[in-house]
Amino acid sequence: MGARITRSGLLTAGMDVGVGAVYVAFALVHARAFLDSPRVSVFAIVAFETVFAAMFLVRRSAVAVSRDALSWAAMLAGTFGPLLFRPVPGAHDVPLAQAVQLSAMAFAFYGLASLNRSIGLLPANRGVQRSGAYRFVRHPLYAAYAIANAGYLVSNGSIANAAVWVAGVAAQLVRIRQEEILLLRDPDYQAYARSTRWRLLPFVY
Repeated sequence: MGARITRSGLLTAGMDVGVGAVYVAFALVHARAFLDSPRVSVFAIVAFETVFAAMFLVRRSAVAVSRDALSWAAMLAGTFGPLLFRPVPGAHDVPLAQAVQLSAMAFAFYGLASLNRSIGLLPANRGVQRSGAYRFVRHPLYAAYAIANAGYLVSNGSIANAAVWVAGVAAQLVRIRQEEILLLRDPDYQAYARSTRWRLLPFVY
């Protein structure tokens, strides 16, 4: 007997298609820019977003997921925001910014490997992650995204890109709050939060 089609399933499929469409537009713009003027910042951000998109498409189903409007708004801004970055014609990469961007992306890949298929967009309980990057802070991917995107912004400075970065960081802070409202209902996550004090940056937040 075939799988039953549900409203939730249709919404999930629609979200997957939406992510794919925005990603394709982002990748095409950056591919054209790279062909015109090869730059590390342009190539690196596409490589990172490609890995993230692929892992999202094979994510694990959630045990519990938040559906409130604030979570959706923060998810949209935090997830789709970086895909609104655009390379600046005629710009040149700043060596220090390159190093920051690549180092943060390397840490993000480490975080993605730690998370494996427990990746998702909305606040959800897909099991408590304690290993890898999650030993240091509770939300290492959000920290890595903000730092890596700051490196991209320095090499591709524009008012539009700066607005995207600020909006993205603000959205990630909201996402952390919303995720932990859900996750702290789980005794396992409560124990994890006690042992791993910092949410985003050690000794800061």
